[in-house]
Amino acid sequence: MTECIKCKKPLKAIGTARSNGKKTHSDWASREYHKKCWKEEKKYSYIYNKCQQIESLTLSDILLEKILH
Repeated sequence: MTECIKCKKPLKAIGTARSNGKKTHSDWASREYHKKCWKEEKKYSYIYNKCQQIESLTLSDILLEKILH
């Protein structure tokens, strides 16, 4: 059993491999995160990228973007 990249806990089986699995799909061989960990990582990545964009923009760029949106 592999472990989650973010929390380092084991990835539990999904789908038909789990006793209460509702779908008939098998485990993903390439899975690296728990669903919750993946969502947190995705959210962090989005916020980090937004902050990086803001640092590279000038004040006039930021104001223009706010006016246009």
